[in-house]
Amino acid sequence: MKQNQKLFLTIKRRVDSSEGQLLKYLKTEPFDLGTLPEIVMLTLKQHWSPFAMSADGVDGEQLRQRAIWAIEQLEAQAALIRAVFLEPAVVKTQTIANQGQAQQTNGFSDNGFLPQTSSRNHNSSN
Repeated sequence: MKQNQKLFLTIKRRVDSSEGQLLKYLKTEPFDLGTLPEIVMLTLKQHWSPFAMSADGVDGEQLRQRAIWAIEQLEAQAALIRAVFLEPAVVKTQTIANQGQAQQTNGFSDNGFLPQTSSRNHNSSN
């Protein structure tokens, strides 16, 4: 009977917060990664699945392979961030007349919006 049990996760954030903007952005299915729940689960797997497997008693080659997969996924994400936001050939500078709007902290502008990473227009209402 244990196999039929389900675990539910609900996340609620204010739309005007940086976390709300992050969730809104992920609902646009960036980089064709899937729906918001799929992206959240993929992110959790990448960060935590080796630890969860170890806590469940998995060890040896199976755990080693999961750890290698997780590291590869996280390194690929780091490379994507580096390529999109740090590489000189890719970074686009924008002159903003109002210097107050130009301040950014940790990738979030002071209005909490995420930078655009794709030229595709996503108006999804998922």
